[in-house]
Amino acid sequence: MAKKWEKDLRQDKVDEKTIKQLIEDSHERFISSPVIIVVFIDMSEMQKYPDEKRNNYEKVMAIQSASAAIQNLILLAHAFGLGSNWRCAPLFAQEEVKEVLKVNLSWEPIAAVSIGYPEEVPQAPGRKSVDEVVIWDEEH
Repeated sequence: MAKKWEKDLRQDKVDEKTIKQLIEDSHERFISSPVIIVVFIDMSEMQKYPDEKRNNYEKVMAIQSASAAIQNLILLAHAFGLGSNWRCAPLFAQEEVKEVLKVNLSWEPIAAVSIGYPEEVPQAPGRKSVDEVVIWDEEH
């Protein structure tokens, strides 16, 4: 993934110093994790339709299902006192991930979840109030 990302960053004309720092930081986060779970979807298992619109909806449903599973995994890890980090890097290097992990060609990597014992437990971030994120329609 790092080699693919480095190539993409160069193509985006990011300066070499920044590329080096980004790659080193990302590499360190991955290799310092005792467990990394790569999450895939498999569209060959989904319903097939004659039109692209509904097939795209099937992909959205597959991603939603995988995302719900990832969230449950993260909550379970937390319940056991483990830290986790959900990363979407595999989306940007799908072929490389499939090749390295030697998985079925129809599988699409969509995320990687790092799990381990945290060195520290950070303060929970602030949350917006319900009124900031919900629209109440009292007329209907």
